[in-house]
Amino acid sequence: MLVDTHCHLEMLGDGQEVEEIILRAREASLIFMVTIGTDFASSEKSCELTRQYNDVFATVGVHPHEVKTIGSDIFDKFRDLIERHPKIRGIGETGLDFYYDHSPRETQKSAFVNHIRLAKERALPLVIHSRNAPKETIDILKKEKAEKVGGIIHCFTENLEMALAAIELNFLISFSGIITFNNSSSLREVVSQIPLDKILIETDSPFLSPVPFRGKKNEPMRVKHVAEKIAEIKKVPVEKIMSQTTENAKRIYGLSSFSGESSGTT
Repeated sequence: MLVDTHCHLEMLGDGQEVEEIILRAREASLIFMVTIGTDFASSEKSCELTRQYNDVFATVGVHPHEVKTIGSDIFDKFRDLIERHPKIRGIGETGLDFYYDHSPRETQKSAFVNHIRLAKERALPLVIHSRNAPKETIDILKKEKAEKVGGIIHCFTENLEMALAAIELNFLISFSGIITFNNSSSLREVVSQIPLDKILIETDSPFLSPVPFRGKKNEPMRVKHVAEKIAEIKKVPVEKIMSQTTENAKRIYGLSSFSGESSGTT
């Protein structure tokens, strides 16, 4: 069994294409997929997908790239979605991206704080994007007492110090296909140092296809390649990685009460 803890199904094509992608994921032993909101429109679409597919869950949030465009009512809109969609299992993708700086840094910080406060209000885990901002991300999480809800540092590319600090704050560390890239030896070293009960796997599809598919459109079924790489790094059977990361995903997203093994369209 596998869980793709972070994908963007609404970016993967039209209804028929998405259905085919989900069918391929099921054939590859995925029992759950979590599709992640990056703005209001994608959050809303993700919620619609949870109604169509038993094994699809969603989060709602605004990516740090997009926060420069949000209105003052966005969090009330998210509250309304949460009230109407019980399969919303987290808040995000939120955080800080100081690599691209597509939104002003102070705007990113303010939006990040507001996402954390919404997560605490609704008792939902956070899905964090952090790029070139390890200290600032941890500082805000500490100041806002985000450990009360915890969550996921998704597509982790920061340093070991940040990973360990995040774990202390009740966060899990999620790795993507990046760990298979030739130039990611330092990230593989981070993987080797993180306890298995603190690790998640994801595709971030349609982005970041693992080797040997690098450069092609990614999809959830390829999350197994991430599991296989972690197994190689940690020198354990891939089945152990699959089992533990699935349990970790169920725990952080509160999925244990759902049965994904026989899921189909609703």
